[in-house]
Amino acid sequence: MTPTAMRRAAGPPGEPPRLRALPHAPPSDAELIARSVDDPAEFALLFDRHATTVHRYLGRRVGELADDLLSETFLIAFRRPAAYRPEHVQVRPWLLGIATNVVHGHVRTEQRRYRALARAAAESERHGTDPGDSADRLDAQALRGQLAAALAGLEPRDRDALLLLTWGQLGYQAARTALLAEIEGPAPRRSRVPSRKVSLRVGLAAVTAAAAWAAAVVIAAPDGPGTPAESVTLVDFQMPAFPLSLDPEPEGLRPAFDGDGDGARFASYEEPSGRNGFYVSVGDESGEGAEDDAPGYRELASAEVSVDGRDADLVRYSRDWCAGDLGETCERRTFAQLDWERADDQWVRILGHGRYGTADAVIEIGESLVDRPQRATLTAGLAPAGWSLQFFKMGRVLALVNDAYEQQTITVHVPLPEDVPPPGQVRESLMGPVGPQLDVMVQGRPAALVRVDNGPRDRGWFLQGQFEDGTTFTLQVPDAFTQEQVLQFAEQVTYHP
Repeated sequence: MTPTAMRRAAGPPGEPPRLRALPHAPPSDAELIARSVDDPAEFALLFDRHATTVHRYLGRRVGELADDLLSETFLIAFRRPAAYRPEHVQVRPWLLGIATNVVHGHVRTEQRRYRALARAAAESERHGTDPGDSADRLDAQALRGQLAAALAGLEPRDRDALLLLTWGQLGYQAARTALLAEIEGPAPRRSRVPSRKVSLRVGLAAVTAAAAWAAAVVIAAPDGPGTPAESVTLVDFQMPAFPLSLDPEPEGLRPAFDGDGDGARFASYEEPSGRNGFYVSVGDESGEGAEDDAPGYRELASAEVSVDGRDADLVRYSRDWCAGDLGETCERRTFAQLDWERADDQWVRILGHGRYGTADAVIEIGESLVDRPQRATLTAGLAPAGWSLQFFKMGRVLALVNDAYEQQTITVHVPLPEDVPPPGQVRESLMGPVGPQLDVMVQGRPAALVRVDNGPRDRGWFLQGQFEDGTTFTLQVPDAFTQEQVLQFAEQVTYHP
């Protein structure tokens, strides 16, 4: 197997149940795994989605062995679909957990690699950089000698946890899930997420650098031409709008939208606490029924009702709902689901929970829908010619993709406030900076621009700026952009919370 483009981004872990029945929506990872039991060809789609991420993680740990271990990882997953439990873990942590166990059979290889990179980094510092440097020398410059040496000296279980957090780009709970998952592989064992002492052993600076690397390496990708350097032509770009609004708007709720190149099809109205809210999806075909395969599903009532004079199907049910990747916070929740053809070839689904999980509540929401498009929360006004929208999620992430080479993407992200480094420390927070932090102006506010290079596979620009309201955003683009084009693109990014 060789890695291919990951065409869809998985939803964030721990979010409330998504509507699985969007017309033309791609099947979920869990559905693909279930289908692969009877139709092995379905597993190829799962490989397409996640091979690039798993291969990148393996490559940083074992170098050239990554191709072989990638095949082994997916072969184990293919042979043991029953080991995957979607109510407890997302697919990506599960696969990375398998990959981590596979790496255990090559611990000495991994340690030798880090020590070699540490020596190469030290030699580079003494003799400077040469255009003919080997791939190991380039990787060493990205990894930095102190970090490589620290990784080589860690206990395997502590190294697993740190690298799942950073190179695997998992949160703490997802990393814990990956380590504790009961999976088959070389030397299978249970492990643990390390205590704070691990950070002290690795060194605070090394941990900070490694964590920042994960935020700055979704830029380029191996095994393809990408877009040649300085060949980008920026053109006007129009984000799709969600076709419906609510009149009156629900008090205290602002929508966030999900969509992809086919349009904006999903709107979420949630209270900050997550206790009450509802979701509206739109498609051109009728969807499936309620989530009768969800953990603990129990139908409470069903009926045929009327919404603005049109027949609709209403189902109320309860199910187990767990927050966090381990499902450590679980409770019983009640949902009300309403499906109907609102207009010719326009099917709408409303799913309410909390105080919106009643028949009256979802019918009232349905009758308040009006044909008034709503723009996405996070938008881009420019895009490279030949690129298109890959996906946008919940007002915080927006990705564009090169149509000719799907491994090359641009990512705009609105991070949580606690994840934002101070303006003067952006460069220090990144892994693989190759230039100084440039103090620039974007949207009338100070911003930081850094060139990053994590080896031939990951080169480009990282920008941290602010919108007019002070909200921080980051921009990651490939090195095909010039500095001027990075700033030009950033000027046309907008945010409408």
